[in-house]
Amino acid sequence: MKYTIPQEVLEDITKSVEIYVQPEHSYSRVDMFLSLDQSFYLIEETPSAHVTSTGKAIKFSDNEENWCRNCDIYVILNIYDEDRYYITSLGRI
Repeated sequence: MKYTIPQEVLEDITKSVEIYVQPEHSYSRVDMFLSLDQSFYLIEETPSAHVTSTGKAIKFSDNEENWCRNCDIYVILNIYDEDRYYITSLGRI
């Protein structure tokens, strides 16, 4: 999945972005990685930071060394159980 970090949200500068993956049914195993390059090398990518009650989430913020605005990031998903998955994002200022 490719996601572009917004330059501005509500006239303030974006400080972080969180991406959530949640299955439609009960929790199922999902591996989630964040990459700044479209050439995926799972060994080098950032793994998901936290598990939610219904899925997984990853956060990328201005505290990270490679933080950028108005750039593309890539989320790599390994899905183990067949289901419908909902992917949402939240930009924070």
